[in-house]
Amino acid sequence: QGKPGANVGLEVAMRATPPAGTGASATTASHHVPKVAGPHALHRSAALAVAGSADLTTRLAQAAALAADEQQLQECREKYRFLGQRLRADIRFLFRSLPETVELPPDVAQQCTWADCIADMERAVDSLAPFASGGEFDLSVDNIVALLNFRDRLICSLCTGLLFQSAVLAAEVQDDEDAGNSSRAFANTAHGAPRGAIGGSGGNRGIMVDLAEQVRRLRATTGRLPEKYTLPSLPVASEPGYFSYDAAASRQAAVKSAAASAPGSGGSAASAGDGEHSELERRMLTLLREVHSLDKSIRHAKFGKHVNVPDEHNTTKVVGTDQLRHEITAWFDRFTTMEHESQMRKALQHNSMEAQLEHLKTRCEEKIQENGKCNQRVHKLDVDVNQMKLEFHAVRREKMELSEKNNKMVNEHIPELDRMDKEIDAAREEVDRLNADAEMLSAMFRLHVEENQRCRGSRDGTVKQLTEVRKELRRQRESDQFKEAELVKKETLYKRTVEAREAILIDYSNQKGEINEVELRMKEQQERWEEKKRRLAACDEVVQKLHEELREAHAEIDALEREKGFCMRNYRALTGDNYNMLLEQFKAERPAELELAR
Repeated sequence: QGKPGANVGLEVAMRATPPAGTGASATTASHHVPKVAGPHALHRSAALAVAGSADLTTRLAQAAALAADEQQLQECREKYRFLGQRLRADIRFLFRSLPETVELPPDVAQQCTWADCIADMERAVDSLAPFASGGEFDLSVDNIVALLNFRDRLICSLCTGLLFQSAVLAAEVQDDEDAGNSSRAFANTAHGAPRGAIGGSGGNRGIMVDLAEQVRRLRATTGRLPEKYTLPSLPVASEPGYFSYDAAASRQAAVKSAAASAPGSGGSAASAGDGEHSELERRMLTLLREVHSLDKSIRHAKFGKHVNVPDEHNTTKVVGTDQLRHEITAWFDRFTTMEHESQMRKALQHNSMEAQLEHLKTRCEEKIQENGKCNQRVHKLDVDVNQMKLEFHAVRREKMELSEKNNKMVNEHIPELDRMDKEIDAAREEVDRLNADAEMLSAMFRLHVEENQRCRGSRDGTVKQLTEVRKELRRQRESDQFKEAELVKKETLYKRTVEAREAILIDYSNQKGEINEVELRMKEQQERWEEKKRRLAACDEVVQKLHEELREAHAEIDALEREKGFCMRNYRALTGDNYNMLLEQFKAERPAELELAR
């Protein structure tokens, strides 16, 4: 009765099930009972009645269960339809928003437009969501998984477009900073250099680094900064994604999780599970960090990188502008606390002395408890300090013991190694001398053979001595393998250190030579520059002198012109004739060379 739809199931069962006493069984009972007399007939009729009632109860329960299952299936269908419609609406909205931030792939843009792509998307989504038409449909998890993957890919494309625009903004700001325009230097901290491994694993490069490199490549090839991000491929609903089930990957993840949760793994199971992020999560983390970085840069551009804020000790402290909100919140909390304390003190002034005394006792007890906690903490810190001192003394003793062992090993093995080095050096000198004799006496083959045999005998003796020394050394190594291992490690370390030092010295010498050559070229360039400057100064003096002479010539011409004008005016006043005819008489003819040049 408590289940919904139980009454409906009961009615269906009552209608579908014939009542007791009807049908074939009831007819048979009614035909046979009157013919049998005595107690057997009564027992048989009672058994038939009990069986009929049990059959009716079973059918009623089955009908109620069917009705409950049908109602639950109907609810599942409604929830499935609601989820599919929400996903379908999200996909339509996201796909229609793609043209605002991204461009179609070049191969797709040549064949169709965004309207065609939207129509294809509508058909693909309708094929995955047949429940939108209102007819009958099957509850398929694959369709929901495909819609979820499609929605994630669309969101990733939108986030990538926004991050690409952020990378373009960073490139523009970098160009402005290179050109000397400091008014747009607000993105220096946000986009000054590409950040790595944002939202990615340690072995992968960051998303912003890839986008910044793509922007640089596009600017290098096209000569301009693009406006929108060009999709490598258009998202489709049939591609697998983060929600797709992969049996092999699931088994590998289960094996890794079991191995990480095994004893002695150091609790790496949580870290292993937390590191598996989807592409959407990485894009969202990168986008959030870019927004936070841009907000920080805008605050730096608006208020400066640092602000001097007074603190509680009547002094000023330096606070970053990106932390102003936190500082304002702290001051507001402090103001609220002080306001509350002020109101409490005002209220306490109106209360009785007993209430104040109780309040002070309570505060005194709290202070006593705090003092006890502080004493316990001090005691614990003292114990930790003593333990650290004991560990320090133990480490120092161990260090002294290791130093004694090292000195003992050095004292035992260094003389033997020196003797071996001397013998090896002697053998090498002998071999060098034999080679020199072989080069000098190449014509005397017989003497060379005899000398070679003698050298071989000497070498065999040396080899025997070396064999005996090696046997002795092997016995010593077998007696003390630990010391020999330590000695070999230190000798290897010393050799590598010497080789590294020699390599560093060689590199230093090469770099020093190159630096000297560069300095010499710079000195020669400076001398040539000084010579050109001296020539330029001499040319400037000549030009200045010519300017002075030209100025004097112009002054003399002006004086002659004024004298000429004065004479002409006097001539005209005295004679009354025009002076042009007089000037034509004294006008000199131009040379033929000037006429030809003209």
